[in-house]
Amino acid sequence: MVSEFNKIQIRESHNQARKPSPFAWNEHKNGRQSRRVYKSPTIVNLEVTDICNERCVYCYNFDRSSSMGNTSLNTKNVDNLINQFVTHEVFHVVASGGEAFANFEVLLYLIEQLQKNDISISINSNLSIKAKRKDRLKTLYEAGCDHILTSLPSNIPELTNLLVNSPNAHERIITGIKEAVNTGFRVSVNTVVHNSNKDQVYATAKLVHELGCDRIMATRIVAPDYRDASNNPKVTLDENPNVLSQASALECLDQLLKARDDFGIDVSTLVSYPLCLLGDLEKYSDFVGRGCPTQRGHRVSILPNGDFRSCVHLSKEILGNVLKGEDDIRSNYHKMRDWHEGKLIFDECKICDYRDICNSGCRVDAQAFSGGLTGRDPLMVGPIIDGKIHGDALNDFVPLKITYDKAVLDTIAEKSFYVNPSARFRYEDDFYLCSIKYGNIIELENDIGEFLIKKKQSGEIFTAKDFGKSNLDLLANYFCKDLLVSTDEKFNSKRNRNMLKKGLGIDPRNLPYQ
Repeated sequence: MVSEFNKIQIRESHNQARKPSPFAWNEHKNGRQSRRVYKSPTIVNLEVTDICNERCVYCYNFDRSSSMGNTSLNTKNVDNLINQFVTHEVFHVVASGGEAFANFEVLLYLIEQLQKNDISISINSNLSIKAKRKDRLKTLYEAGCDHILTSLPSNIPELTNLLVNSPNAHERIITGIKEAVNTGFRVSVNTVVHNSNKDQVYATAKLVHELGCDRIMATRIVAPDYRDASNNPKVTLDENPNVLSQASALECLDQLLKARDDFGIDVSTLVSYPLCLLGDLEKYSDFVGRGCPTQRGHRVSILPNGDFRSCVHLSKEILGNVLKGEDDIRSNYHKMRDWHEGKLIFDECKICDYRDICNSGCRVDAQAFSGGLTGRDPLMVGPIIDGKIHGDALNDFVPLKITYDKAVLDTIAEKSFYVNPSARFRYEDDFYLCSIKYGNIIELENDIGEFLIKKKQSGEIFTAKDFGKSNLDLLANYFCKDLLVSTDEKFNSKRNRNMLKKGLGIDPRNLPYQ
């Protein structure tokens, strides 16, 4: 693979004549730009096995009961996939299952190969397989993986055991979390929320905070397809006991915010909530920017047999296979252009000012209740246009602005910076993508991308003057998103008191009303 730095050198020979100043971004910053399409995915959700020791009622692999345990990756498969990841410049891999620990030796081999190729990795695991767990956690951590996402449905043991269909699961999960935290892992906990556990979000957050977890997510359940072969509803929204109402969904998020304020734990969600439902985007800023990673062009899903799908929740979809024949990740990815070009966005959402951040909510949940991926998300209220929600909103609209402590803006011009060593870059068609850390990826205009890559390559310190005095807002934005680090450690600490985690997944170029 040609490195990003070699690409810069190649491109410089074609760019000698233009030399824009200070950055081309200045020409575009006051207007929203068109939706960009990427050449390949940036994140791959890779199932290393379909073996699982639990049968969670909310699992997106709900239809695998007859086939579960038939397929696992082997090291030859991993070598094939690593070659494709490198060739197509994937930034991050999420190793999942099934239960990833059920194919431990291959999971370890995968981590080792990804580390060799500067591809970051995280693991999704229920942490409830007790056999050799402590030793295995240590081995994975020493191999270079430092983050695990696990699932805990409730703080109530009996309900957890019921929802995962496994006796004593609650106790096994709790001890697994403790062992992972003690090993050094950053552990995030996801609670899939529906009507049986919606009132326990705060108490569950309190529990996982006490266990030492970094983050809790309350993710609405994504329904399977409740329509028959003739596209007729088998069950209506009102009849489905799992589906949250708009008010219940907001109440779950309110519980998360209270837990954040009371315990200092980070809060988030894995599946986006329509921004028109949230309304007050300042209040709910922790949940703004999550969007749909498939529609944004970032994520794809690969099964243990190589089958390729656009979203993990589309359990019946097979777009192709990356381990058989001539199709690879990129060619299968290009079959998803309807997702990437915004063609699956619900019609009413196409005129929304936040369409490129919200992406019309969850397309799979929309399909479950409307019969098609272009349908209405059941939690949608109405489009946001010129600062107004057009629909029966539950909250008044308040826009999100990526703002900072006044002390940051007042003094940032005096500071010196360097590029976060964890930042990685790749060139697209006349712009760059930057992975700040893991799967937190934003777009950069050409000149800014080239500037930052050179500074990272050389390790050179630079000032606001070097970056461009007219770009102070952008400098502050990248500083607070941790792409840039100040040489003044006390100044760095100010980010912990302002916006370092606010709107974490937002690409600033798509945010209106700035």
